[in-house]
Amino acid sequence: MSSTDTSQHALATADEKPTLSQRFADAVTGAMGSWKFVIGQAVVLAAWFTLNTTNIVPLPHWDPSLILLNLALSTEAAFAGAFILMSQNRRSEKDREMAENDYKVDLASDRKLQELTRKMDTLLAALPPELLKEVTAALRTTPASTNDNADAVKPVKRAANPAP
Repeated sequence: MSSTDTSQHALATADEKPTLSQRFADAVTGAMGSWKFVIGQAVVLAAWFTLNTTNIVPLPHWDPSLILLNLALSTEAAFAGAFILMSQNRRSEKDREMAENDYKVDLASDRKLQELTRKMDTLLAALPPELLKEVTAALRTTPASTNDNADAVKPVKRAANPAP
């Protein structure tokens, strides 16, 4: 599989439609991870606590020991944890697929670089010694703006019998 094919496969995989349950888990996770949720929850908790422990509003105290509040928050935490884990597992799977794609692209690029290096070595080995010195000197003096790897150029071993 070429690097282009691999990239397109990863993009197609990333663009797959999530199921209804996956979208729901992502929506819950997104909502619970927001300031709106934190502030809203704080307001609801403050109202619940105030209405059940004071006589500001003439309402009967439906949860004076706050047991129902504790039950509601425990239930919310249990479901929130499950939704967050589902969303994280899905994200983790996407990340794993992208990392695998990056690895395949890196391998393909490495193979192409090795092939280009072999071809370059073959070409340089076929040059006459005087021309090889000129080419090597020109490569070493190339400005860094046009060739960032100019310092990495090393003299190439000449083949015993260069090809004509």
